[in-house]
Amino acid sequence: EAVHTFMVTLLDSKRAEMCFSACGVLTNLALDPPNRVCLALEGASAKLVDCLRDFGPADWQLAGQACQALWNLIGHGSDKLLHTEEREVLLEILTVYSDEEEALKWTHNEDEEDFHKACWESEFLPVAQKLIKVYLVEREGKDMQQRSLGWDLNL
Repeated sequence: EAVHTFMVTLLDSKRAEMCFSACGVLTNLALDPPNRVCLALEGASAKLVDCLRDFGPADWQLAGQACQALWNLIGHGSDKLLHTEEREVLLEILTVYSDEEEALKWTHNEDEEDFHKACWESEFLPVAQKLIKVYLVEREGKDMQQRSLGWDLNL
């Protein structure tokens, strides 16, 4: 459990390379269901969302790694590990970052533009789209459930 705490603490680092390393370790730890619970208790999901928000547009490899860690933590039906508000923030970030024009406007160096785009397309976008899909399906299911409850109550 000390490893979980340490890795989650590293996500608070204001240094991209520390966050990247921590995301990589968390991606692997989150493959194991018992670890998911420990990581949830440490607040890993919310900190990964913060990491994604803070570093995403400048580093699509890090953004992709953060998304993969989130996917391993919450993409297998364990989405209750994120509070509703955190899920909405994550969905908003992923939606903005998945817009190619929005995502690639952060490239400051023309020489790195192709690399930046390639990282966005291969490292970030596939995992981000999986996360978006999970949350949109979940949201749609809740909306349908609430509507059906409303209809049942009006009988």
